[in-house]
Amino acid sequence: MEMLLLTLYKQHYLDCYNENMNAEFSCLGYYDGLDITTIKQKDKIFPMAEVWNETGNQIKRLKGRFSNQNIGLFRCDDLLGKWNDLEQLPFMAVGFIRVKDSIKASGLYAEIENKSTYGNMRTNKICKVLTYYTFDNADLVVLARGNSIHLLEETLQEIEKMEEIVYLHSILGINETYLKDCESNNSILDKWKGRDCFIDEELHNLNIQLATSGSLSVLALFKSKIAYWRTWGSVEEQNKNRLDNISYSHMLGHGNINIKISNSNVRTLILFLLHGGVLTHQNGVYGKGLYNIETEIFIHENKWKEVDTILTNEYTNDHNNMYDAWCSKIMKDCEMLCGTNSLLSEDIGLYSYFRALIQTLNTLSQYEQFSMSRDIFELIIPSFQMFKQQLIESIGRISSEIPREDIKRSLMQYLECVNSVIYHTIHTDQVYLMIPGYSGTSFSIPIKLSMFYSWYIEKVKNILNDANRKYSCIIKPVMESRPITNIIRIKPKENDMLICVQLAQHSLFRPAELLIILTHEIAHYVNRKCRERLYRRECIIRTLAYYMAEGICGSIDLSNNPVEFGVGISVELIKQIKHDLQIELFTQMKASILSEFSDVEHSSVLAIVLRQVCREVISEDGKGSYICKVIHKIPHKVLSMIDRKEDIAVEQMRLIYKVQKEMDMNRRALISSLTIDKVIQDLIVVYKEVFSDTVASILLECSEEQFTSAFEVSEGMKKDGRCHIKSREHKIRIEMLKKTAFPLKCDNSVDEKNGNGKEETDFLKSLYGNLYNYTWVSSLLLKYAECVRNKLKTYVSEKRKAVNEIREVFATFSKGKNAPEEIYLLIEESIRQHKDNVNNILKNSD
Repeated sequence: MEMLLLTLYKQHYLDCYNENMNAEFSCLGYYDGLDITTIKQKDKIFPMAEVWNETGNQIKRLKGRFSNQNIGLFRCDDLLGKWNDLEQLPFMAVGFIRVKDSIKASGLYAEIENKSTYGNMRTNKICKVLTYYTFDNADLVVLARGNSIHLLEETLQEIEKMEEIVYLHSILGINETYLKDCESNNSILDKWKGRDCFIDEELHNLNIQLATSGSLSVLALFKSKIAYWRTWGSVEEQNKNRLDNISYSHMLGHGNINIKISNSNVRTLILFLLHGGVLTHQNGVYGKGLYNIETEIFIHENKWKEVDTILTNEYTNDHNNMYDAWCSKIMKDCEMLCGTNSLLSEDIGLYSYFRALIQTLNTLSQYEQFSMSRDIFELIIPSFQMFKQQLIESIGRISSEIPREDIKRSLMQYLECVNSVIYHTIHTDQVYLMIPGYSGTSFSIPIKLSMFYSWYIEKVKNILNDANRKYSCIIKPVMESRPITNIIRIKPKENDMLICVQLAQHSLFRPAELLIILTHEIAHYVNRKCRERLYRRECIIRTLAYYMAEGICGSIDLSNNPVEFGVGISVELIKQIKHDLQIELFTQMKASILSEFSDVEHSSVLAIVLRQVCREVISEDGKGSYICKVIHKIPHKVLSMIDRKEDIAVEQMRLIYKVQKEMDMNRRALISSLTIDKVIQDLIVVYKEVFSDTVASILLECSEEQFTSAFEVSEGMKKDGRCHIKSREHKIRIEMLKKTAFPLKCDNSVDEKNGNGKEETDFLKSLYGNLYNYTWVSSLLLKYAECVRNKLKTYVSEKRKAVNEIREVFATFSKGKNAPEEIYLLIEESIRQHKDNVNNILKNSD
């Protein structure tokens, strides 16, 4: 496989440029330079991940002098040697191609490359064409290299004429090494590295557009620079340049001065691109009223004189898109609400959010109605449809039932998601649509992969959805984040769920790992039958009972007790009371919840209830009185161990009362301790995570190595591409998977804490810190994991066809055996299905 990173450079307005950009090629048009970097592929890693890593290396070159755009390119066959053989060709063109049906792009691969010309007996002109895939906005990217600008243009035109191609944007570059060799030889070279260079080919027009301060002094200075370059080189060299037919015009638009050099040639163009040349940023005019230069070349005159005879129905018939008014209609609905709802006029904050929503819809409407940027609209619109429905239903019922602050919060959350997608996706479109101006975006996202992930989420949703609820998802890319999933909900008990999945940008370039992550995140909200919330609640209650029993009994210090008075009695007393407390605490907590909170099973409410119940059962009054009795009761086995000698028995009883007193003090400390709240929260989180881990492992049948890799990606990659898992939550989750999903690799070792000695001054903090090392935590968690695994296996067996589909998709990325073309075709097919789904949504929308 060959992977390249195409980097385009733009030098924006600066007062002065006193250094070269050091790009591999100088360019005409909007961009000023380009580089092509070969990417070395590491084992077992998706190509786009290496592209992301190499992009980081390119960012290191930025010094505030220019901006860059990076596009990852790849192809299956490794033609690196042949490409290097063409380094002696000075001219290069890049073509960004869109096709009618992107699924057919791979079929054009060879046909495009057949446009190459290798020279013949009549001419030594060469044009080598290579075609690459990309996950950016373009369907294909063409790299062409040759020794004739005329032949490069003709080749690109031949490609552009192909029936399946609807758009080709080209960038022309001239090799900087060739330009430097021309400077050192004081001559524009017509032969370079053993190859002919066709530098005397005619250019009908060479147009130079200047953006200046408007002062004529700037034009005078620029003209003096042109005059200077007339005298460059030998007299013979000067006579070969064509600078006799120059006109200067004022213009309206992006620039204000147009310089037209008619009947020129390639030699003159190259002359102006030498270091300090008229077309470079080191020409001596920048900083003196000149802000920007853009250059265009027109090679032939009247080439399309008879073009008016080639009209086709495709461009004469009107094509009305039945869905292209969706955004406009929603904008009208929102504007009507702004005008008719009195609360919007009274609450300036709510009104401001609505105005922001209308502005966002206005942007989406433009993407909706432009075929070459419609991908962004189609990426966002499924979630927008659900949000729109909830918003319009809720806005008319703002009251105590639906507080206005809830609507504000939901609007803010959703607009943040949508604007993040738009902002960072249009950054990559800038390469394709050539939008001029500064680019302050911090990162970019691959639009094709984003649509693929949206399609995949839809598949997982459909498999897990067992309650006939409506779910919609939107991926929110951010610079850095662990995967976070939350519900954007306006109404408190809304059945339809709009799920926002926040992901770090780098994870989008790691599909094998991200498919595991996405499956895990969606499982947090979709599926009820297999979640076993009641059993989960019972396991958590039992764990808390063991935790509080340990907190009451685990820190008793027996080191100063005289051996002759029966340390064994104290040890047995602690053992018996701890056992009785475990039973009684569980019984009391379970009874309390069943009698008062029997319908509480959802984690968000369960945490509140458990915090209340835990403190109630260890308090002195009411329910806690049972626990106090257990602490102060002397078990029969302990009574039987008391010595018959009265003096020894008295000392033994004093020890027993001392131990019981310490237990009671521990009970009081536990009531006021915040560690109970932390333990409850941690247990709820880890049980939820274990369920989602189990879903991902069953649906995708991933290996332990793949799951560990997904953990590392979710935590953030280090420079070596890996990140060691350190958090205790992740360690216990991996342990659960080892014992359920990957049992053959499990050593079944247990790191058990007996809790009989003080490890820290504050025992409760120590107990919390070592929570997952106690067998009563891991064993109960394991029972829950095995329970939901069995339920899920049965559930999945009933949806075998859909499950096999996502397993095949996962295998395509995770096994690393598939050719890039196969991966590309899979992604394009998923995008087609996603677009079909969007069209169905728009058809059925009111």
